[in-house]
Amino acid sequence: MSMEVVGASAAHDEKLGWCLGSRPNMVRRQGRRGPGDLLVPSAPSRAQAELEAAVLSAVTRTMAGMRRRARALRPTLLVRRVRVDGGPLALEVPAAAVGDLLAEVLPAVVGDQLIGIAGVRPAPGREHLDLRVLDGRAAVRLLGVTRSRWREVAGQLAGNGEPVWRDARHERHDRERAEPDDRLPVPVLSGVLRRLPLLSGAAWLTTVVRPDSAELYWRGGPRGEVIAAILADSCCRIPDTSAVGYALPDNGVRGVRLSAVEVGGTGWRGEPEWAWGEWLAVTVPGPALLESAARADAAVPSGVLPSCGSRT
Repeated sequence: MSMEVVGASAAHDEKLGWCLGSRPNMVRRQGRRGPGDLLVPSAPSRAQAELEAAVLSAVTRTMAGMRRRARALRPTLLVRRVRVDGGPLALEVPAAAVGDLLAEVLPAVVGDQLIGIAGVRPAPGREHLDLRVLDGRAAVRLLGVTRSRWREVAGQLAGNGEPVWRDARHERHDRERAEPDDRLPVPVLSGVLRRLPLLSGAAWLTTVVRPDSAELYWRGGPRGEVIAAILADSCCRIPDTSAVGYALPDNGVRGVRLSAVEVGGTGWRGEPEWAWGEWLAVTVPGPALLESAARADAAVPSGVLPSCGSRT
């Protein structure tokens, strides 16, 4: 094996760790890689990608709630680590935020509305909680959620409306039978969830989802052009996705627009080392900007609301 391949593999291990929020020794198990190799796999099925897209929406709603309640945990640290191998997609969520996230994920009927993700049911394990979709194999795993922690959270969530996730364990509630919106850029949204730790240095994050694109907005942390280069051109890129970064000059909010392109329509153009260098400078070891959720000038841009998996 050439020194060039060995060197590229070591550099890619490091970048994959940054992308997933993992330590280097946790990603080196995946073997040697060469220049231009794609490091983060895509969801293996449309159903899995749809679940991941809906979980991303639940994550951003949870982040918004954390900001409103001025939680001590920075919202962008809600997902500390992502694991993409060795089973279902897995997310490491701080213990203090597990209840907040599950309140946005597990379906319940409140009044005449369904909140949460239709069809998702909890399946507790010894040291994790699987979120599985009925009638399929799609699942997302929350790491570090013990059975005792799950029982504690489940008791709290049981009082939120009609807990469909508990009362209809093996079949869908009538309000869960609506067809999914096929217009959403599901592969793009799934790809963002799988790389979410890239934005851990921002003060907050929100999304706008359109039929042909997904827009991410944040304050502090990397510039939009940096995230665009990493998500479109690097070894951690989202396949078949174009990205344009920008800034909103009036309030310092950064953004990136991600759009799906024709399969094979984008090729590897070389590693954007400049983007990784700037990303490191503002992300490690912490955020460039610490911002209280109560600050008036920290408002999200007008009209910016997550829509994938929205409460309908």
